[in-house]
Amino acid sequence: PWHEDRHARLFVREAFSLSILLALEDSPTDNCTVFVPGSHPLTVSEKEDYYGITAARLAGGNVRYAGEIAARFREPLPLQAGETVLFHPGLLHASSGFVNRREPESSERTSITFRVTTPGVELRDAAFPEEREHRDLVLRTLRRASGTIG
Repeated sequence: PWHEDRHARLFVREAFSLSILLALEDSPTDNCTVFVPGSHPLTVSEKEDYYGITAARLAGGNVRYAGEIAARFREPLPLQAGETVLFHPGLLHASSGFVNRREPESSERTSITFRVTTPGVELRDAAFPEEREHRDLVLRTLRRASGTIG
């Protein structure tokens, strides 16, 4: 569904982040990511009012929205395998398979989404509540990549 990638409650303090989507297979119009250009600077309540959607906060501070966004606001972005799109985590986006529920079943696609944040960012324990070992591995990897571990 429509959502943002902010994940604000996962970080101990404010951290810059960027979302990266890499298409491993073609993602045609019937099953690509659909963006709402210009939605990133709006607050959650402004998005609700302007686009006529309703927000629900999820674990980790991410926000999903219920409702339909008018076609005039949204832009599908089909990608060929290997193409990448970088976007602000506050940008509203969804799968076109969700957006166009009235169309026939969408095709399959495979992609990877990355989240890049500032070096040395600290994750809250809530990020991995049941998986302490996994959390520690992720933090070691993040710190090694940012050069803070020798």
